[in-house]
Amino acid sequence: MYIHSFQNSEKKTQHQWKSAKVLEPPQSLQFVFSPETKKDIYEAEQQLQKLHHHLLATYESGSTRKFRQGRTETIRSASPEALDFCRKMMSKEVGTEEKKSALYSAINSHKEYSIQACNGLGVDRLLLGLRKAAEE
Repeated sequence: MYIHSFQNSEKKTQHQWKSAKVLEPPQSLQFVFSPETKKDIYEAEQQLQKLHHHLLATYESGSTRKFRQGRTETIRSASPEALDFCRKMMSKEVGTEEKKSALYSAINSHKEYSIQACNGLGVDRLLLGLRKAAEE
């Protein structure tokens, strides 16, 4: 009986699944904004900053699939470096090089936080779980 089962399992693995039609690889999306749209986005961000006097948090998910049953972790976009960059961009007294430096600082900070979140060092899901447990 064992030999018969083993022989049948070998026969099943010899066949490979074939798709009904050949699919082309996906193409990357290219978003092209007109100068007017870019200007509108920039002005909207400035008005929100002036209205609220702080950065508004936006949601960005980072994948934690490399962990068993890993899903996502929140990547924080509102950082002190991002706020510093926004303030310098809105200031007329700050020079181009200082604005550029603030931009790179904000980018590097965001990149570092993204790496930490994807490596399981984010705290948002943990804090959410603790809050939900406390509410029960």
